[in-house]
Amino acid sequence: MRRNSRLLIAASVAAANAALLAGCSQGAAPASAGRQVRVTLSEYRIEADSTSFKPGEKVRLIVENKGREDHELESDAGRLDEVKVPIGTTRTVTWTAPSKEGTYPLECDMPGHTGMTIQFSVAP
Repeated sequence: MRRNSRLLIAASVAAANAALLAGCSQGAAPASAGRQVRVTLSEYRIEADSTSFKPGEKVRLIVENKGREDHELESDAGRLDEVKVPIGTTRTVTWTAPSKEGTYPLECDMPGHTGMTIQFSVAP
């Protein structure tokens, strides 16, 4: 009986420690995610905290739609797959900048959103 009590106490302490450690890590970006860049979408503009990246840099894009219409964010040439961002929502995506230096478009390709584009650059 005494041995069972010790096992129960040890298991309880281990569970409490695991819960405490899990709580401390909530909201933290994984080390592999790189720096965070906020991108805001609205009618008919895209704004970003930064538009300059290093070749192959890993970036965590936090994309927020503050508009009155659904938007998306993509860059075929810049290797960013389409990210759909409905009205009033925020999407987070990990992206790796192209390894080739240059200037690339970042755009909303929704029908009727022509011109909703910004340029980003990749340089060492």
